[in-house]
Amino acid sequence: PITMEIVRGIQYVLGEYGNVDGLMVSITEVLRNAIEHGNLGITYEEKQEAVLSGNYEKLLEERSKDEKYKNRKVYIHYKLDEDKVMIRIRDEGDGFDWKKMYRKLKRTTKHSHKPTGRGLIIVKMWIDKVYFNDKGNEVTLIKYIKRNNSLPKIKGKELEVFIRRGYEIEAR
Repeated sequence: PITMEIVRGIQYVLGEYGNVDGLMVSITEVLRNAIEHGNLGITYEEKQEAVLSGNYEKLLEERSKDEKYKNRKVYIHYKLDEDKVMIRIRDEGDGFDWKKMYRKLKRTTKHSHKPTGRGLIIVKMWIDKVYFNDKGNEVTLIKYIKRNNSLPKIKGKELEVFIRRGYEIEAR
């Protein structure tokens, strides 16, 4: 839902023929990471084991009911300008060592046979700039837009939302 709200605004700027599929996949991937790894504290190893054993949905359900995790939120702020879209996503988790992850990604191919762990590779394929805060619980995505100049100029649009328990969405 929120991914579609952001993408609809971008589609308007790009015009009828603008391709926003990669942006939608990237936003969805970052949101999924914020919920699963950030707010629910599921490690890469736990996720991989649960996926391989067919218990991933059960793991998500258990974690989302756990007192430690159940009230955590994901915060989304996006800004749409004439030439770019900026999306900032922050979770309430402990963060991660994104520098270590980037070093690991340089050694990993996008055709990895593991069932998990390719999210940042996918994001980097579609997004022009990706920044993390020092803690590793906030990511900023910047996608430059080649807009259809026949469309009317727009003023920037900003929206802040947060997701509670991975399902409920509130806008500010």
